[in-house]
Amino acid sequence: MRSMDINQLLTKLHHYREKIDKILSMSLDQKLLLKLRRTVSKSIDEFELIVEKFWSRSLPLDSREKLLAASRSLLESLYMSIKMLFLKNIIGQEKVAKTVSILAQMGAFDLAISLMRETLWRSETFSNLAAIADIGYESGLIDESLKALNKLEDMGFKFFELYYNKALVLYMMGRDAKCLELLEKLEENYGFNKSLIGLKVAALIANNKIEEAKKLSLMRREKNGSSNSSRRGI
Repeated sequence: MRSMDINQLLTKLHHYREKIDKILSMSLDQKLLLKLRRTVSKSIDEFELIVEKFWSRSLPLDSREKLLAASRSLLESLYMSIKMLFLKNIIGQEKVAKTVSILAQMGAFDLAISLMRETLWRSETFSNLAAIADIGYESGLIDESLKALNKLEDMGFKFFELYYNKALVLYMMGRDAKCLELLEKLEENYGFNKSLIGLKVAALIANNKIEEAKKLSLMRREKNGSSNSSRRGI
């Protein structure tokens, strides 16, 4: 990426920060809130492109550091705006999810976690907790994801996907024994499910149960081979 491209991105960042900060400095009525929503939506779209460029292999390290430092002020403005708009029911979970992802990918984990706690965590509904679990997993904020999954379980929700996602998060956290224990309980309660095989093989290896992992992996290959033969009419 040429330095001119970086300068153009920084100019756009500065432009959106000024617009957002100007609106935030006013006495906000419904008209201004809607204007803020439009401006924030545009900045989110722009930032998604910036995140893509930020993680591009072609971007030199010094340019990445420059972009990261210059973006902090806009990230803070974006955080404040999204929090306010969500609490006033002007935007929904989708914009919060996109913003958390942007914040995390640009290294502003403090803002990402704070945004979830100041918005979705304020009302612990099934919808909000499920969103936190998904957002946390996708953004690398797996502690938040696990908290949400545990809360759903405490509220009495018990279904296959919840426990599978919890096992996956536990594996990502390096809690391999807990992950394997939960996967085995899943099999006891719901029966064998081929969607568990990949994660269980990984968990078995992490727990140094290599022979069991080999047997399960072989079973998967045999089932896949049988399935492919059936589709070919053999």
